Amino acid sequence: MTVTYNGWKSPGAGLQTLSWESDLSDPIFQIFRGGELVATTTASSWTFSVQPGEQITVGVTDDGSNLTTYPDRITLHWYVATDATHYRVEQQIGGEWIEQATIRTKGEATLAWQSGQLADSQTHTFRVIPISAAGNEGSAREFSGLLVRIPDAPAGTIKYNKITQLLEA
Repeated sequence: MTVTYNGWKSPGAGLQTLSWESDLSDPIFQIFRGGELVATTTASSWTFSVQPGEQITVGVTDDGSNLTTYPDRITLHWYVATDATHYRVEQQIGGEWIEQATIRTKGEATLAWQSGQLADSQTHTFRVIPISAAGNEGSAREFSGLLVRIPDAPAGTIKYNKITQLLEA
């Protein structure tokens, strides 16, 4: 019941292909774009048409569940340091810190950044590094979050006892 995203590739202008895998044998995938079901397939990839500058939200399930209520991104929020002119946001991937974005300050008291699509059922670690106008880096602030878009159903059976008026396992 876990779909793992393998990443995006661009096969041509205006096209993006997302590939994935499942821990189920012979899964049937449901593909969502912007919360709307666009396809049901046994294929482990799909190509989307994307306009220049367009950001799309895509999700894939292998158990027939609907993705409209489960986010596939993490949003970081932090207070702006007085001497920072911009921030570098990095994600730890395979033990390496990979730059994801540079955020310039414009007088705000707080800033926010939203990740791209993240794999389900995994802990994702990010860090935000303040940088001054002179290029000096401040202390990095780390953020970690376990992303569970599609939680597993509780194990076992729960019944309502009419006599005690309690739920019993």
